[in-house]
Amino acid sequence: MIDDKEQINYIETLLASDDYQTIVLQLQNIEHIYQQVSKAELIDSSWHQSSELTNGIGISPNDAMRCFQGTSRTAKYLKAVYQQVKRLIKQYPDRPVELVYAGCGPWGSLITPLLVMFKPQQLQVTFIDVHSTSLNSLKQIVNALQCELLVSNYVNLDATQYLHAKEIDLIVTETLYNGLHSEGIVSIIRHLARQLSEKGDVIPKRIVIDAHLIDMKSELKLLNSFDHALGQVPTKRQLLENRVFLGNMFELSKDVLAVIDAHQMNEKPSDNLPCKALFIPDINDEQHFALSTCLYLTDEIVLDEYENGITYPLCMSLSRQYIGKQVLFKYQCITPVGFIQQG
Repeated sequence: MIDDKEQINYIETLLASDDYQTIVLQLQNIEHIYQQVSKAELIDSSWHQSSELTNGIGISPNDAMRCFQGTSRTAKYLKAVYQQVKRLIKQYPDRPVELVYAGCGPWGSLITPLLVMFKPQQLQVTFIDVHSTSLNSLKQIVNALQCELLVSNYVNLDATQYLHAKEIDLIVTETLYNGLHSEGIVSIIRHLARQLSEKGDVIPKRIVIDAHLIDMKSELKLLNSFDHALGQVPTKRQLLENRVFLGNMFELSKDVLAVIDAHQMNEKPSDNLPCKALFIPDINDEQHFALSTCLYLTDEIVLDEYENGITYPLCMSLSRQYIGKQVLFKYQCITPVGFIQQG
């Protein structure tokens, strides 16, 4: 059993702080507790096994657990979820907020530290994961937190196949790699967002993919001038000193997906989503074509470049035949998931 006063102190301190080292300490405190509670699951043979799904891979329980150590990512997600749940509780005072966490992993890292802050009549959480091992571990943590009454269901399923019994008020997921390659966040949000309530929302609210030509040698030199142990990363302005901005290529949000769905309503169902065309200028030998990823968890809380592995640039090959021309990409939602050149 976890000391609820201790847990509340950790999460309240984290939510109230913008100091990186303070946040690191609180996450380490929570991680230590979770390691102790879920330790028995580490002997399960499926702990290190990923799953190949139609719409992208489901990373292994072990890899999902390790994501907790991404300080900026975990802290910002927790702050965003807390803010959105508080907002929705005010919007729906007469019933619990229905939260669906897709790809929760063995710790439910982006939700479970917050459970001690709410009552069952305020919040009901559904955890979804394709790995039963993850859900077994997660149940131990929720039970140790004495928060069983806040969890309405544990669903062992591909989230793109899940139908919620009620309208969903908040979707939470972090099923992505940089440049939206390999994992299934686009398909997951596209499917679940169709089940949102009128005032419902998604975390992340928006994911913006921009295209650049990047001088990676100069950019790495810039990166090495920052102390990553203190959470320091370059600003957008500093990064653009070594880049040529080509344009916004793709944006993922419930509103964008609704427009795409409306456009494709009377067409043959497509696994490919449209992207904006890009003009490719001359490329020198030092430059790489790359996609940047920025997560707007809410309008105010942003996980920017280099704050986590999921927001590192994704370098892609680009034929020199496109120099001086427009190139069009499509986003492929089925495996292999990611952006594909159309010419």
